[in-house]
Amino acid sequence: MHALIIYDDLSEQAVAYRQMSLLLCRPPGREAFPGDVFYLHSHLLERAAKRSDQTGAGISKNR
Repeated sequence: MHALIIYDDLSEQAVAYRQMSLLLCRPPGREAFPGDVFYLHSHLLERAAKRSDQTGAGISKNR
């Protein structure tokens, strides 16, 4: 089974991720969120900003 979920707010994604983690019996961390939710958000933001090698790969580039 595959699903595509699009969030316009990372707080909504964090709440959904917390609910899924609690259902899977993963231990809660800071503020009752799973410990890896903060890594997950930074990873999502980095991937969203990634550019191709042809246009200068990386998150940001000083010109």
